[in-house]
Formats: sequence, C-alpha cells, structure tokens
Amino acid sequence: LISAGLSFLFGLLAKENVITFLAVIPLAILLFRKRSWSYIFLVGGILFVITLLYLFTRHSVIGYIINEKEIQDIMNNPFVGMKTAERYGTIGYTLFEYLRLSIFPHPLTHDYYPFHIPKVDFSHWKVMLSVLIHMVLLVFSLVRFNKNRIVVFGILFYLITISIVSNVVVSVGTFMNERFIFMASMGMCLVLAYLLYHFSTKTNQKIWMGILGLVLILFTAKTLMRVPVWENALTLNTAA
Repeated sequence: LISAGLSFLFGLLAKENVITFLAVIPLAILLFRKRSWSYIFLVGGILFVITLLYLFTRHSVIGYIINEKEIQDIMNNPFVGMKTAERYGTIGYTLFEYLRLSIFPHPLTHDYYPFHIPKVDFSHWKVMLSVLIHMVLLVFSLVRFNKNRIVVFGILFYLITISIVSNVVVSVGTFMNERFIFMASMGMCLVLAYLLYHFSTKTNQKIWMGILGLVLILFTAKTLMRVPVWENALTLNTAA
C-alpha cells in the first residue's frame, strides 16, 4: 500500500490526469481481487488523502486548483461565446471522434484548434450517436458488472480516464487532442484484445489471426508515416 501510494503521488506530480485513478484502482480491486469492502475503502481512503496532498501542493504553487476566470482568448478557450447546447453538443462531437480514432486512427493531426472541430448542437447526427453509444456503454457496464468483468473494466477505464480531458469536468483549453486519450486508449485496447481472443477461440482462429495481422500491418504503416511529421515545428504544422 505504501509503494502503491507513492506511485500514485508521483503519477499525480508528473501528470494531473492520473487523478482519475482515484476511481480506477478501487474499481480494479473490486472486479479482479477477492477483497473485503473494508480493504477497498482503505485503499480508496489512502488514494483520497494523497489526492488532497497533491491538490494542496498544486494550490500552494500556482495559487488555485482550477482557474475560475473565464479565458476570452478563443485559442485557449474555444467555447467562448457558445450557448450551452452548442458547448455540450460540440463536446459530444469530440467524444464521438475519440471513439472513432481509437478504432480507426485516420486522419491524424497534432492539434484541434478552432475550428477544426465544428461548432454543433445536439441536432447533429454525430452528437446524437455519441450520446447513444456512451449511454449504451455505461448501461452495459452496470448490467454486466459481475459477468463480463474484463470488458466492463475496459469500458469503465476508458470512460473514467477520458472524463478529465473531455471538457465536461474542467476546460482543457482546446476541443480535443489525440494525446489526451493516451491513458483512455488502454481501456479500448483491453476490450478489443479480449474480444479478439474470445471470438478466435469460438470460431475459425486463422481468420481472426489474419485480421489481427492486417491491423498490425496497417497500424505499423500509419506509425511510420507519422514519425517524420514530428521532426520539428515546421513539419508538424505543415502536415496539420
């Protein structure tokens, strides 16, 4: 518990997104370890105290925990001037794009400044589909909590860790960024890997291994194509 607590503290000090593991870690224990509720509350309590220590440190250094002053610069607050329906509609749009890019990562860009992502409301089909998909994922996780534990954990891992960068909880200063879902993508990878394993054992294994091989080839090619783009600021911005 001491080493885990220190690891959590160092993670918070390195990247504040780690705060979402305040929920992920107890969830993992609940799903995969035969531990009593008292133990889970003990772990959660330790993580909570460490989180308070981090927030106190953050406030001592920069003077606030969350900047409550609304930024009027559209490059650092793309939601300036938007109505509530437009703000959350656009957030729903970006959540759909995060899901899509997690499965089909094309096209890619290093940033999504205004207005790479269009300003939309809840009438846009991507927003409606995004709300439906996320509701289905959440309901499935609750209904199948003790039956499909790996899939449930992967889904909840994705939803919990993406919450901090979704602009729903706090504003992150831009519509979206691919690097923001680095942690969340682990949940998606876990679900996809489990489904691939499950179906390959139930049906023709060669077909599913062929699909996996094709995905590996395409993703490797995409990676190699993207590496030169990050050579310097000029190549990065030109490609974007």
